[in-house]
Amino acid sequence: MKNVIEEMEKRANIVEKERMKVIGMSTLLEKEINNRESKKRELQNEIEILQRELSKLSFEYESLSKLEQEQQEVLDGLNGNK
Repeated sequence: MKNVIEEMEKRANIVEKERMKVIGMSTLLEKEINNRESKKRELQNEIEILQRELSKLSFEYESLSKLEQEQQEVLDGLNGNK
């Protein structure tokens, strides 16, 4: 009977150690998931900022191209009058 109790205690200790390992791994996994979600949000915010900047720069480029074309037309007109 003593051997059975000792064996049961031994197995209970093994089970408890494994349970603690699983809890630790679960905690690490949860932290990793949270870290990745946080990083994803940061990257999405950065993408939005860069997209707004790209839109702004594209608009400025179009405006400057139009202005350059108008100025070139004025210069061509002035050169044609000579």
